[in-house]
Amino acid sequence: MLIVNVKKITFIILIPLIILTLLYFYINHNITVSQTQFLMNTTIEIKLYGKNIDKQKLEKIINNTFDVIKEVEDNSTSYNEYTGNAASLNKNRGSYYQVNQELIDQLSISAPFYNLTGGEFNIGLFRTVNLWRDSVTTNTLPTKEQALNSLGASTPNDIFIDVFNSRIKIPPDMEIDLGAVSKGYSLDEAVKFLKHSGINKALINAGGNILALGSPDDRDYYTIAVQDPHNISRMIGTVKLKDNQVIATSGSYNRYYEFDGKKYSHIFSGTSGYPTDLYKSVTVLTNKGIISDILSTSLFLLSIEDGEKLISKINYPVEVLYVTNDDKIIKSEGFEIEFSQDNQYKSE
Repeated sequence: MLIVNVKKITFIILIPLIILTLLYFYINHNITVSQTQFLMNTTIEIKLYGKNIDKQKLEKIINNTFDVIKEVEDNSTSYNEYTGNAASLNKNRGSYYQVNQELIDQLSISAPFYNLTGGEFNIGLFRTVNLWRDSVTTNTLPTKEQALNSLGASTPNDIFIDVFNSRIKIPPDMEIDLGAVSKGYSLDEAVKFLKHSGINKALINAGGNILALGSPDDRDYYTIAVQDPHNISRMIGTVKLKDNQVIATSGSYNRYYEFDGKKYSHIFSGTSGYPTDLYKSVTVLTNKGIISDILSTSLFLLSIEDGEKLISKINYPVEVLYVTNDDKIIKSEGFEIEFSQDNQYKSE
């Protein structure tokens, strides 16, 4: 007589089913880790997207990525002295000074934009920035003569970079400020670290400079809002940001100086030391963080015609969108944007 143990058979059948279910869950388990920190004088948010990876490992990677950005901040600041950083270089101006590689990289890329922009983009503006910062304390609008004098006689053309010996020499009458460079550069360093750590999907937002690594599983882009300079809680429209693309916006609607009820941009002309107000905002789409930072500032300082000339001289894919002071949108042909329904601007 055959006796069948039904419970035992059922248990044996269930074991492989449970294993298969757990295996399926592991293979298809997507994890998102997000963290925000205040660095480089702005809020930085990093989102990592992982599959088949431990959440604690992702959290460790995201913390280490912030460490990379903090290192860029320390090496780039003109306010706090650390060995080989921008502040120490300013203190030792007039002679060669040993610097870190990050400073070599940033100055090598940014200094030539002085000539490319006819002098408008100028990394030697630390004294100009301080003039305007101090003016807020005294509530006294700087004169155009004071602003011009703050520039000094030297230009970025007078900076000597000794790449082989990691040394830089800036003129005695110059102090550098990398405020329009380092934030974008930090994105490049962060994504380099993420790739090295095996991450292929991430989104980094450094105060409006946004870099995409990879894309979501269901499409080949991230949807990014372009802020309305009239009302930062609203958007002009959305852009599809694809793998290795960066979007950056410069404008005077978030940061500005105010005297007697009039607002002055925090973006200064490299030839006058005075703020410019050609546009309400300029948004740039390209494929490198440091270039997005430099270009959004440069194009904010230039006429549209001169901006087109600048773009034609550099070896990067660039699309641009301007919001003019008379509430018009002017954009390059390749800048694709889906305008919001309540968009109040006229597109040309």
